[in-house]
Amino acid sequence: MKITKQNIQFIDNYLKNSEVDYYDIRMEMLDHVATAVEQKMQADNLDFYDAFKSYMVLNKRGLMEQNENTLKHNYQVIIPFLKYCLKPISLSIFVLCYTFFFYVIQEHDLLFVCLRMIWTVYLLMIVQVLFQARNYYFNQKKRFYSVEKNSAILFIVYQPLNLLNITLIGKRESATLFEGIIITFFLSWLIIFMIYNSKEKKRVENINKSFLP
Repeated sequence: MKITKQNIQFIDNYLKNSEVDYYDIRMEMLDHVATAVEQKMQADNLDFYDAFKSYMVLNKRGLMEQNENTLKHNYQVIIPFLKYCLKPISLSIFVLCYTFFFYVIQEHDLLFVCLRMIWTVYLLMIVQVLFQARNYYFNQKKRFYSVEKNSAILFIVYQPLNLLNITLIGKRESATLFEGIIITFFLSWLIIFMIYNSKEKKRVENINKSFLP
């Protein structure tokens, strides 16, 4: 016996009605439940609804507690992103951004470069916010827990950059190399953040596709 697309939709609706609101958390849970129910159907020769009912009687409380614990310990969702920052692709982005920075300051005024980089960061932050809004309002109102909680990084980036922007505008003379290095770091970090969120969204979307017949 194989689980069907309609069965998958049934489980998804059940979890949604059980207040598992975040799409990425729900897809991880859906994958787990669907696999367990399919195994129970095959092992005990049950139809889907009997296997599902039998599984949920024993496991629903644990699943709901798992959901609550994930929401309570929201700092844990940042850890995968920090690990992603150490991957070769992320380190390559850091290297490329710093290479570009040191090349450009040979040709242009350092203050000019720093201000343009800050404005680039602001622009990318706006793009990220619009991207998240598009996902919610035009993609069946799907909320991604990892994306929303990792967005706290945008706030972390914005505060020191805003101070730097005010400081540099107030100088109107020159910026320091240290300020340029800090701004380049934040720019690199934000680019990595956007790539990570995009990949995380695709990974979650693929979970649903992976076990559909």
